[in-house]
Amino acid sequence: LLTYKMVSVFGQTISLALIIFPLTYAIGDITAEVFGKSVAIRLVLVTLLADFFIDTALSLSTHVSSPEMLSEMTKSITVVFSPLQHVFWGNLIGISIVSIANVNLMSKLKSQLHSQYFILRSIVSTLCGEIIYTIIAYSIWFVGRTSLHNIEIMIAVSMSFKLFFAALSSIPSLY
Repeated sequence: LLTYKMVSVFGQTISLALIIFPLTYAIGDITAEVFGKSVAIRLVLVTLLADFFIDTALSLSTHVSSPEMLSEMTKSITVVFSPLQHVFWGNLIGISIVSIANVNLMSKLKSQLHSQYFILRSIVSTLCGEIIYTIIAYSIWFVGRTSLHNIEIMIAVSMSFKLFFAALSSIPSLY
């Protein structure tokens, strides 16, 4: 749900998910490293399924009628969740493509680098995944809702934060 919360940081609009999302890559990378590619892919698929059900339930909740005494609350829920379908689909499509690609790239780099340089492999695979995800998701989220220039700025700011947090989240794997 943090994807939906936009905040201003240093004058730029970003999603609060920028802080949490790189951790999902770190978890996927560590899972692929320790348990292998097939377990990491299963983890990704279960996570995507859970995300799909939660987002679908939130979306459907806006269409369920409520008792008259709760009409104001129902209106508030509808105002909050109805416009988020494009965010849901952008997120789901982006994560679906990128999570599987990240695990595959991490596994391929592990093989090519003879199971050495975990942090380098993690940062490279995460950075590739973040670039692709950000372009896909932000295009779905914001095309037609703001100017191309604003989208480019949001992508650049987002990538800066994501790169920083991706490097930061890989540090615990040193120990």
